[in-house]
Amino acid sequence: MCCHNAAVVLDMEQPGWKCWWIAVLLAACSDDEGNASEGAQESTGSATDASTSRAPSDASTGDGDGPSVSVSTTVSEPTDESTSFPDDPTDDPTGNPSPWCGIEDDPELDGPYFEIYNGAAPLEDGDTWTLQCGDQGTLMFYLRTVQGNLDPMFAQVSYAVTVDVEGFNDISPTGHFFDDQDARVDVACPDGNTFLIDGIAVFPPDALTDLSMIDGLPATLRVELLTDGAPPPREYQLVLAVPEEDETDACQ
Repeated sequence: MCCHNAAVVLDMEQPGWKCWWIAVLLAACSDDEGNASEGAQESTGSATDASTSRAPSDASTGDGDGPSVSVSTTVSEPTDESTSFPDDPTDDPTGNPSPWCGIEDDPELDGPYFEIYNGAAPLEDGDTWTLQCGDQGTLMFYLRTVQGNLDPMFAQVSYAVTVDVEGFNDISPTGHFFDDQDARVDVACPDGNTFLIDGIAVFPPDALTDLSMIDGLPATLRVELLTDGAPPPREYQLVLAVPEEDETDACQ
């Protein structure tokens, strides 16, 4: 616009020079406009490049009226670091649902239960109960127990156990051949280093020096599981057996 205005002024003041001045001014205006156009293109190109280089390719947000704003978000998945314990029931090859090896839960039974074994067979009335040498070198009458559907606070469960043998109850201060109201059975998993008692050990009275005297005598065994909701106590009529001395020499 400045070039055109100047051309009009010159044309009015010096008519004789009109064509020459107009040509010169038009040429100058053409050069100025070309330079301005190139500058505008370079400026536009730079802005476009800068805008493009700022935009991440992950995601963009905008309302259509203003510049687009790109946001890139990375979500880290939590790491599942689980700890496996030796007593974890999922590691038990027998499929026992209890975390204790000495407890065998039975979902078909309502509440705690226990079973008593004489050797490998379940204990029954009339069974022969044989004196044996225990692992620690002590003579005892031993019965293995199986218990379940209970969650002990410690790695043991307790039983109340009494044994009566007529004629030999009075030699014990408790008035019974054997009496233990807190006979503890270990239910922890064996680790190879700890001695575990997986049943009830009944020791003859210390005053009984001749064990052969009770061989063949009847005995009444009474066992009660000490836990909430336990089944009623069980009572068995058994026959005591004492092996020959050479079979128990290791415990002498």
